[in-house]
Amino acid sequence: MHSASINNEILDNLDKPLSDKLSELGWTPIPGYEMRYLAHKEGAVAYDPRSWKGEEEGKISFIPTRLSDSGYHRIRLTDDAGNRITWLLHHIIYRTFNGELPPRGGRKSEDINHPLWGMVVMHGDDMRDHNEASNLTLGTHKENRKMIGRARKFRDMSDEELRAHG
Repeated sequence: MHSASINNEILDNLDKPLSDKLSELGWTPIPGYEMRYLAHKEGAVAYDPRSWKGEEEGKISFIPTRLSDSGYHRIRLTDDAGNRITWLLHHIIYRTFNGELPPRGGRKSEDINHPLWGMVVMHGDDMRDHNEASNLTLGTHKENRKMIGRARKFRDMSDEELRAHG
């Protein structure tokens, strides 16, 4: 995804409101960060150009990610109070396009009673850098471990072995 081509698409459609153009291009405000950040269905995050003033107004500026030691992309967002929060990119993309995230952290009683308690956001193809919304789903820890094992098994197979496996 290249910011220059996205910015050109926005500029080519100046007759439409910016919100409509962004939506048509696959950008959606991130819940809890509306008017600050946008997420793209293909797994990118950018500053929301509707909140900019001056010569940069209307331009998409991508937010860089950092790779964690475990191979997941991390991203830092700042909330309205000025707090910087580090998120896993696939959590932000899932939350924006697919719905509520499972509770994070401990085993507090309110977490245990939550309908999504014990669920994790999984990459459908087990590729940690494939953060498209369509590749992300919820599953249990057991399902995630099983999928990871299956994906690694197939990743190590030769082309002939893959064809034989069907």
